[in-house]
Amino acid sequence: FAEEVPLRRICSETADATLGADGSLAEALFDGGVDLQEDALQAHGDQMLADESAGSVELLGDPAWLLNERGRLESPRIVYSREDGRIRATDGVRALVQSEGQIALGSSASGEPIRIQAEEAEWSSSPSTVYFRDQVRAWQGENFLLADELQGDVEQARLTASGSVRTVWRPEPEASSLEPSDYGQQEGEPLEVTAQKLVYERGEGLMTYSGGSRAHQAGRIIRCTEIRLREGDSEGFDELLCEGAARLEDPEKGKTVTGERVLYTPNGSTARIVGRPVVMRDVNGTEIRGRILIYNFDSGTAEIQIETVPDISSQELQDTPP
Repeated sequence: FAEEVPLRRICSETADATLGADGSLAEALFDGGVDLQEDALQAHGDQMLADESAGSVELLGDPAWLLNERGRLESPRIVYSREDGRIRATDGVRALVQSEGQIALGSSASGEPIRIQAEEAEWSSSPSTVYFRDQVRAWQGENFLLADELQGDVEQARLTASGSVRTVWRPEPEASSLEPSDYGQQEGEPLEVTAQKLVYERGEGLMTYSGGSRAHQAGRIIRCTEIRLREGDSEGFDELLCEGAARLEDPEKGKTVTGERVLYTPNGSTARIVGRPVVMRDVNGTEIRGRILIYNFDSGTAEIQIETVPDISSQELQDTPP
Protein backbone atom coordinates (compact mmCIF):
# COMPACT_ATOMS: atom_id res chain seq x y z
CA PHE A 1 0.00 0.00 0.00
CA ALA A 2 1.12 3.54 -0.63
CA GLU A 3 2.34 5.53 2.36
CA GLU A 4 -0.43 7.64 3.85
CA VAL A 5 0.17 11.34 3.25
CA PRO A 6 -1.28 13.81 5.77
CA LEU A 7 -3.85 16.08 4.19
CA ARG A 8 -3.44 19.83 4.23
CA ARG A 9 -6.13 22.36 3.43
CA ILE A 10 -5.21 25.99 2.66
CA CYS A 11 -7.61 28.79 1.73
CA SER A 12 -6.60 32.36 0.79
CA GLU A 13 -7.54 35.18 -1.57
CA THR A 14 -4.48 34.72 -3.82
CA ALA A 15 -1.66 32.18 -4.18
CA ASP A 16 1.64 32.17 -6.10
CA ALA A 17 3.58 28.90 -6.46
CA THR A 18 7.13 28.09 -7.54
CA LEU A 19 8.04 24.68 -8.98
CA GLY A 20 11.34 22.90 -8.53
CA ALA A 21 13.51 21.40 -11.26
CA ASP A 22 11.65 18.08 -11.01
CA GLY A 23 8.30 19.78 -11.38
CA SER A 24 7.30 19.39 -7.74
CA LEU A 25 6.06 22.29 -5.63
CA ALA A 26 9.04 24.16 -4.12
CA GLU A 27 7.29 26.99 -2.31
CA ALA A 28 4.00 28.85 -2.31
CA LEU A 29 2.97 32.29 -1.13
CA PHE A 30 -0.62 32.69 0.06
CA ASP A 31 -1.99 36.19 0.65
CA GLY A 32 -5.20 37.53 2.18
CA GLY A 33 -7.23 35.76 4.87
CA VAL A 34 -5.11 32.62 4.93
CA ASP A 35 -6.58 29.56 6.70
CA LEU A 36 -4.54 26.40 7.24
CA GLN A 37 -5.74 23.02 8.51
CA GLU A 38 -3.43 20.03 8.84
CA ASP A 39 -4.27 17.04 11.05
CA ALA A 40 -5.09 18.48 14.52
CA LEU A 41 -3.47 21.85 13.71
CA GLN A 42 -5.36 24.95 12.63
CA ALA A 43 -3.84 28.34 11.81
CA HIS A 44 -4.81 31.72 10.39
CA GLY A 45 -2.86 34.73 9.15
CA ASP A 46 -2.79 37.58 6.66
CA GLN A 47 0.01 35.93 4.69
CA MET A 48 1.66 32.50 4.61
CA LEU A 49 4.83 31.20 2.98
CA ALA A 50 5.04 27.43 2.59
CA ASP A 51 8.59 26.18 1.94
CA GLU A 52 8.16 22.57 0.84
CA SER A 53 11.90 21.88 0.56
CA ALA A 54 12.45 22.93 4.19
CA GLY A 55 9.14 21.47 5.34
CA SER A 56 8.18 24.71 7.07
CA VAL A 57 5.29 27.17 7.09
CA GLU A 58 5.65 30.84 8.04
CA LEU A 59 2.55 32.78 9.05
CA LEU A 60 2.34 36.57 9.29
CA GLY A 61 -0.60 38.50 10.70
CA ASP A 62 -1.97 41.13 13.03
CA PRO A 63 -1.83 38.78 14.76
CA ALA A 64 -1.48 35.35 13.21
CA TRP A 65 -2.71 32.48 15.36
CA LEU A 66 -2.18 28.75 15.63
CA LEU A 67 -4.25 26.18 17.49
CA ASN A 68 -3.26 22.59 18.40
CA GLU A 69 -3.62 20.14 21.29
CA ARG A 70 -1.21 22.24 23.37
CA GLY A 71 -3.34 25.36 23.19
CA ARG A 72 -3.57 28.61 21.23
CA LEU A 73 -0.64 30.81 20.19
CA GLU A 74 -0.93 34.38 18.83
CA SER A 75 1.93 36.40 17.36
CA PRO A 76 2.77 38.65 14.37
CA ARG A 77 5.09 35.87 13.12
CA ILE A 78 4.72 32.10 13.60
CA VAL A 79 6.96 29.46 12.01
CA TYR A 80 5.81 25.85 12.00
CA SER A 81 8.12 22.97 11.08
CA ARG A 82 6.14 20.06 9.67
CA GLU A 83 8.97 17.55 10.12
CA ASP A 84 9.46 17.79 13.90
CA GLY A 85 6.31 19.68 14.88
CA ARG A 86 8.32 22.58 16.35
CA ILE A 87 6.55 25.95 16.53
CA ARG A 88 8.33 29.30 17.01
CA ALA A 89 6.67 32.68 17.54
CA THR A 90 8.38 36.07 17.83
CA ASP A 91 7.76 39.81 18.05
CA GLY A 92 5.29 39.64 20.96
CA VAL A 93 3.43 36.48 21.90
CA ARG A 94 0.15 35.71 23.63
CA ALA A 95 -0.69 32.12 24.48
CA LEU A 96 -3.41 30.08 26.12
CA VAL A 97 -1.80 26.81 27.25
CA GLN A 98 -4.05 23.91 28.22
CA SER A 99 -3.02 22.53 31.63
CA GLU A 100 -5.34 19.53 32.08
CA GLY A 101 -2.95 16.62 32.61
CA GLN A 102 -0.03 18.82 31.56
CA ILE A 103 1.65 21.77 33.32
CA ALA A 104 0.26 24.22 35.86
CA LEU A 105 1.20 27.18 38.07
CA GLY A 106 -0.30 25.48 41.11
CA SER A 107 -2.65 22.66 42.08
CA SER A 108 -5.41 25.05 43.16
CA ALA A 109 -5.73 26.16 39.52
CA SER A 110 -5.30 22.70 38.03
CA GLY A 111 -7.36 22.23 34.88
CA GLU A 112 -7.62 25.93 34.08
CA PRO A 113 -5.61 27.21 31.09
CA ILE A 114 -2.45 29.25 31.63
CA ARG A 115 -2.47 32.69 29.99
CA ILE A 116 1.03 33.77 29.00
CA GLN A 117 2.56 36.87 27.43
CA ALA A 118 6.19 37.05 26.26
CA GLU A 119 8.35 38.33 23.43
CA GLU A 120 9.19 34.87 22.08
CA ALA A 121 7.82 31.34 22.37
CA GLU A 122 8.76 27.87 21.21
CA TRP A 123 6.62 24.74 21.42
CA SER A 124 8.08 21.30 20.81
CA SER A 125 6.38 17.93 20.35
CA SER A 126 9.42 15.76 21.12
CA PRO A 127 10.24 16.38 23.88
CA SER A 128 6.86 17.79 24.79
CA THR A 129 7.75 21.26 26.07
CA VAL A 130 6.65 24.87 25.95
CA TYR A 131 9.18 27.70 26.29
CA PHE A 132 8.68 31.45 26.68
CA ARG A 133 11.40 34.09 26.76
CA ASP A 134 11.76 37.80 27.61
CA GLN A 135 9.25 39.72 29.78
CA VAL A 136 7.23 36.62 30.61
CA ARG A 137 3.93 37.12 32.41
CA ALA A 138 1.72 34.15 33.25
CA TRP A 139 -1.66 33.77 34.98
CA GLN A 140 -3.63 30.70 35.98
CA GLY A 141 -6.61 30.89 38.29
CA GLU A 142 -5.47 32.67 41.45
CA ASN A 143 -1.77 32.36 40.61
CA PHE A 144 0.47 34.90 38.88
CA LEU A 145 4.11 34.73 37.74
CA LEU A 146 6.73 37.07 36.26
CA ALA A 147 10.12 35.88 34.93
CA ASP A 148 12.69 36.33 32.17
CA GLU A 149 12.18 32.74 31.00
CA LEU A 150 9.54 30.08 31.55
CA GLN A 151 9.68 26.45 30.44
CA GLY A 152 7.12 23.70 30.92
CA ASP A 153 7.93 20.01 30.54
CA VAL A 154 4.65 18.19 29.94
CA GLU A 155 5.99 14.65 30.39
CA GLN A 156 7.76 15.50 33.66
CA ALA A 157 4.92 17.77 34.88
CA ARG A 158 7.60 20.33 35.73
CA LEU A 159 7.56 24.11 35.38
CA THR A 160 10.83 26.07 35.54
CA ALA A 161 11.09 29.87 35.71
CA SER A 162 14.37 31.78 35.76
CA GLY A 163 15.59 35.35 35.90
CA SER A 164 13.94 37.88 38.26
CA VAL A 165 11.20 35.44 39.24
CA ARG A 166 8.21 36.86 41.06
CA THR A 167 5.14 34.84 42.04
CA VAL A 168 1.97 36.11 43.69
CA TRP A 169 -0.49 33.60 45.12
CA ARG A 170 -3.85 35.24 45.77
CA PRO A 171 -7.53 35.22 44.68
CA GLU A 172 -8.21 35.54 40.97
CA PRO A 173 -9.61 38.94 39.88
CA GLU A 174 -13.32 38.96 39.13
CA ALA A 175 -12.95 41.21 36.09
CA SER A 176 -12.04 39.72 32.72
CA SER A 177 -8.82 41.72 32.63
CA LEU A 178 -5.76 39.82 33.81
CA GLU A 179 -3.26 42.65 33.96
CA PRO A 180 -0.84 42.65 36.93
CA SER A 181 -2.38 45.88 38.27
CA ASP A 182 -5.64 44.02 38.96
CA TYR A 183 -3.94 42.01 41.69
CA GLY A 184 -3.53 45.09 43.85
CA GLN A 185 -7.31 45.35 44.21
CA GLN A 186 -7.99 42.02 45.89
CA GLU A 187 -8.97 41.30 49.46
CA GLY A 188 -7.03 38.84 51.62
CA GLU A 189 -3.34 38.49 52.24
CA PRO A 190 -1.27 37.54 49.19
CA LEU A 191 1.87 35.45 49.49
CA GLU A 192 4.58 36.90 47.28
CA VAL A 193 7.85 35.06 46.66
CA THR A 194 10.79 36.34 44.60
CA ALA A 195 14.02 34.58 43.58
CA GLN A 196 16.32 34.01 40.64
CA LYS A 197 14.89 30.57 39.87
CA LEU A 198 11.75 28.55 40.56
CA VAL A 199 11.16 24.84 39.91
CA TYR A 200 7.62 23.53 40.43
CA GLU A 201 7.22 19.74 40.60
CA ARG A 202 3.51 19.28 40.08
CA GLY A 203 3.43 15.62 41.14
CA GLU A 204 5.14 16.39 44.46
CA GLY A 205 3.29 19.66 45.04
CA LEU A 206 6.63 21.34 45.78
CA MET A 207 7.94 24.72 44.66
CA THR A 208 11.65 25.34 45.12
CA TYR A 209 12.95 28.91 44.89
CA SER A 210 16.71 29.52 44.78
CA GLY A 211 19.02 32.51 44.56
CA GLY A 212 18.28 35.43 46.87
CA SER A 213 14.87 34.08 47.86
CA ARG A 214 12.38 36.37 49.61
CA ALA A 215 8.84 35.72 50.86
CA HIS A 216 6.43 38.49 51.86
CA GLN A 217 2.98 38.22 53.39
CA ALA A 218 0.97 40.66 55.50
CA GLY A 219 4.05 42.76 56.24
CA ARG A 220 6.07 39.69 57.26
CA ILE A 221 9.32 39.21 55.37
CA ILE A 222 11.48 36.09 55.23
CA ARG A 223 14.80 36.02 53.36
CA CYS A 224 17.26 33.19 52.71
CA THR A 225 19.15 31.29 50.02
CA GLU A 226 16.44 28.74 49.19
CA ILE A 227 12.71 28.53 49.84
CA ARG A 228 10.68 25.34 49.58
CA LEU A 229 6.95 25.94 49.44
CA ARG A 230 4.78 22.84 49.83
CA GLU A 231 1.16 22.66 48.73
CA GLY A 232 -1.50 21.27 51.03
CA ASP A 233 -4.20 18.70 50.32
CA SER A 234 -6.68 21.53 49.77
CA GLU A 235 -6.08 24.92 48.18
CA GLY A 236 -3.16 26.88 49.57
CA PHE A 237 0.17 25.93 51.10
CA ASP A 238 0.94 23.83 54.16
CA GLU A 239 4.38 25.24 54.90
CA LEU A 240 7.24 27.39 53.77
CA LEU A 241 10.78 26.29 54.64
CA CYS A 242 13.49 28.94 54.22
CA GLU A 243 17.12 27.77 54.47
CA GLY A 244 20.56 29.36 54.28
CA ALA A 245 21.36 32.60 56.15
CA ALA A 246 17.67 32.93 57.05
CA ARG A 247 16.27 36.24 58.27
CA LEU A 248 12.74 37.01 59.48
CA GLU A 249 11.55 40.64 59.63
CA ASP A 250 8.46 41.97 61.38
CA PRO A 251 8.50 45.74 60.68
CA GLU A 252 5.18 46.30 62.50
CA LYS A 253 6.65 45.03 65.79
CA GLY A 254 10.17 46.29 65.07
CA LYS A 255 11.70 42.81 65.39
CA THR A 256 14.21 40.85 63.30
CA VAL A 257 15.25 37.23 63.81
CA THR A 258 18.27 35.58 62.17
CA GLY A 259 19.19 31.90 62.02
CA GLU A 260 19.85 29.02 59.67
CA ARG A 261 16.28 27.94 58.89
CA VAL A 262 12.75 29.27 59.22
CA LEU A 263 9.57 27.19 59.06
CA TYR A 264 6.50 29.32 58.40
CA THR A 265 2.88 28.42 57.75
CA PRO A 266 1.30 30.95 55.36
CA ASN A 267 -1.42 32.92 57.17
CA GLY A 268 -0.30 31.37 60.46
CA SER A 269 0.53 33.34 63.60
CA THR A 270 3.97 31.86 64.37
CA ALA A 271 7.27 30.95 62.74
CA ARG A 272 9.95 28.59 64.01
CA ILE A 273 13.61 29.51 63.58
CA VAL A 274 16.61 27.21 64.14
CA GLY A 275 20.25 28.31 64.18
CA ARG A 276 23.59 28.31 65.94
CA PRO A 277 22.56 30.67 67.34
CA VAL A 278 19.15 32.20 66.64
CA VAL A 279 19.22 35.93 67.43
CA MET A 280 16.17 38.18 67.87
CA ARG A 281 16.72 41.95 67.96
CA ASP A 282 14.34 44.87 68.46
CA VAL A 283 14.64 48.53 67.48
CA ASN A 284 16.20 49.34 70.86
CA GLY A 285 19.06 46.92 70.29
CA THR A 286 17.83 44.32 72.78
CA GLU A 287 18.88 40.78 71.83
CA ILE A 288 17.56 37.32 72.67
CA ARG A 289 19.66 34.28 71.73
CA GLY A 290 18.92 30.59 71.61
CA ARG A 291 19.07 27.42 69.54
CA ILE A 292 15.36 27.19 68.65
CA LEU A 293 12.99 30.16 68.76
CA ILE A 294 9.22 30.37 68.21
CA TYR A 295 8.22 33.85 67.07
CA ASN A 296 4.63 35.07 67.51
CA PHE A 297 3.58 37.66 64.92
CA ASP A 298 0.45 38.68 66.84
CA SER A 299 2.30 39.68 70.02
CA GLY A 300 5.81 40.25 68.67
CA THR A 301 7.18 37.98 71.39
CA ALA A 302 9.41 34.92 71.22
CA GLU A 303 9.72 31.62 73.08
CA ILE A 304 13.10 29.90 73.39
CA GLN A 305 12.93 26.10 73.25
CA ILE A 306 15.46 23.53 74.36
CA GLU A 307 17.49 21.59 71.77
CA THR A 308 15.69 18.29 72.35
CA VAL A 309 12.62 19.57 70.47
CA PRO A 310 12.27 17.69 67.12
CA ASP A 311 13.57 19.28 63.93
CA ILE A 312 11.41 21.97 62.35
CA SER A 313 10.71 19.98 59.19
CA SER A 314 7.51 18.08 58.59
CA GLN A 315 7.40 14.39 57.66
CA GLU A 316 8.09 15.25 54.02
CA LEU A 317 11.01 17.55 54.80
CA GLN A 318 12.82 15.48 57.43
CA ASP A 319 15.69 14.84 55.04
CA THR A 320 16.88 18.36 55.94
CA PRO A 321 19.99 18.08 58.20
CA PRO A 322 19.53 19.33 61.77
